[in-house]
Amino acid sequence: MSKVAWVQRHVELVCHGVSYKGYIRITGVRFDYEIKFAVPLNEYKPSDTPMSVDEVREKFQITVKREGKAIKLAHNEFGFFLLVLAEIVSDFYENPLTCILSESFVKSRLTGNTTGSPHFIVHNVCSTDSIRAVFSDELCQMLSDPKFGCVFPDSLATV
Repeated sequence: MSKVAWVQRHVELVCHGVSYKGYIRITGVRFDYEIKFAVPLNEYKPSDTPMSVDEVREKFQITVKREGKAIKLAHNEFGFFLLVLAEIVSDFYENPLTCILSESFVKSRLTGNTTGSPHFIVHNVCSTDSIRAVFSDELCQMLSDPKFGCVFPDSLATV
């Protein structure tokens, strides 16, 4: 049976449309990540021809760490993190407020004025949310591997 668990997702702008970092917390385990796009999101065009996993990894460069140590992702593990990160990063990228804050952030860095307006200070452009996610038995098993360390207790709601 599938399990339902809370997932906390945090995304932070590094370079708008090109690079983001943050963390995902699954069953209390935190995974820090960085995702870089070989093609900026505003220039990305979906391909009509299927891509190999290696081509996808080249276009969407993902680094995942647990407790500061990089995790080598197998193809299916890479696919899971790509799906999870693509959703939050694309929502964040398309949010009009992100664009406004991104422009303000860049201007403040270029001019050296990091105090922003008298009403707010721009530090980082970021977003955090929590969602209830359904994890298949296969996904629970994958994330229970010691390199990930997630625990899906029997007390979690099942679907």
